[in-house]
Amino acid sequence: MISMHGRRLRQWLTTGRTIALVVALIGVGLLVAGTTGTLASRDTARAVSVEQAAVEQTGTAAPRERQSAGASPVTPTPIPVPLATSEPEPRIALAPVPDRDRPSRRLAELALVASAAPPARAARIEPRDQTVSDQGNEDAAWRRFAAAAPMIEGPMIAIVIDDSGHDIARTQRIAGFNSGVLTMAFLPYVNNLAEQTAIAREGGHEILLHLPMEPLNPELDTGPNVLTIDMTPDILDERLAWNLARLEGYVGINNHMGSRFTADRPAMAHFMRTLQARGLLFLDSRTTIATVGQQTAAEANVPYLRRDVFLDNEPNKDHVLGQLLLTEAVARRQGYAIAIGHPHAWTVDALETWGPEARRRGFTLVPLTAVLQYRQQEVAQRPSQN
Repeated sequence: MISMHGRRLRQWLTTGRTIALVVALIGVGLLVAGTTGTLASRDTARAVSVEQAAVEQTGTAAPRERQSAGASPVTPTPIPVPLATSEPEPRIALAPVPDRDRPSRRLAELALVASAAPPARAARIEPRDQTVSDQGNEDAAWRRFAAAAPMIEGPMIAIVIDDSGHDIARTQRIAGFNSGVLTMAFLPYVNNLAEQTAIAREGGHEILLHLPMEPLNPELDTGPNVLTIDMTPDILDERLAWNLARLEGYVGINNHMGSRFTADRPAMAHFMRTLQARGLLFLDSRTTIATVGQQTAAEANVPYLRRDVFLDNEPNKDHVLGQLLLTEAVARRQGYAIAIGHPHAWTVDALETWGPEARRRGFTLVPLTAVLQYRQQEVAQRPSQN
């Protein structure tokens, strides 16, 4: 009995060892296969990482070799890398610093061109004509600081650039305008006024003081030291003194805003007395139809001019070009025209486009004082009513 059970036990142990051995061999095989697969995966991942790094650095994929024997290597296809680009920074073209004899050269050229197209009404001015308002006063500021004007046969156009002085680059560009003489009206509260007015004068252009005056809309920003109608005479004189002392070499004043102030007779009468004492002209920008500028200027014996056309009340070049053609029509009808614009990019672009064509059509761009001399001459030549 015992011997039979012992034999069975030995058979069972022998069979168990065989099964265990087979299981062990199978396990070892699986382990080896798994390790090999893991190593292969790591090698493949490493190769992919190297290739991606090559693309980022050079823009070209790293070459791969075919695994089959005798196969020629595949030529890599270049992967273009976009070049870093940026929009060019917008810049204002600056005019070269003009030389000292440039104004006389330019005016001589204008005098030759002025007769190219016969005008509807000829405007002829004689330099230093003394007729009205300040007769006999050679020292009047508007005469002493007037830009040189040529002898003119043809319609005259005076272009006034209001709000000048905010940007010295714009001042340089406008001063480089070479199709005629401009009048630049500088605000009194901007920076670098002495430098900017010197640039304008060296370019042969004329200078006004663009004086802030009270508008009807109290929400508008007029800038500091504005003239208002509720000021006492003493305070008004203080404000005027501050503004008038801010720059030199200007021929007169035109109003910045001022739709309320220029319609107030007491305030304008006080203002005109100051201008008369300093020998300055007044250009009425006509920001309101209720202006009393002409009446109060006549009462104070102040040389007076008024704006005919606004150039850029719409912000685009085509509108400005249309307004310049309107200015030409006014000049042909009355012998001269005064237009007011601003140092906007579209306004300056339009002037640079229009200027040479206007000269070929017989118009001459003149300083504001040339129009004043012409106006005074017209008054002096009228038949006496006595």
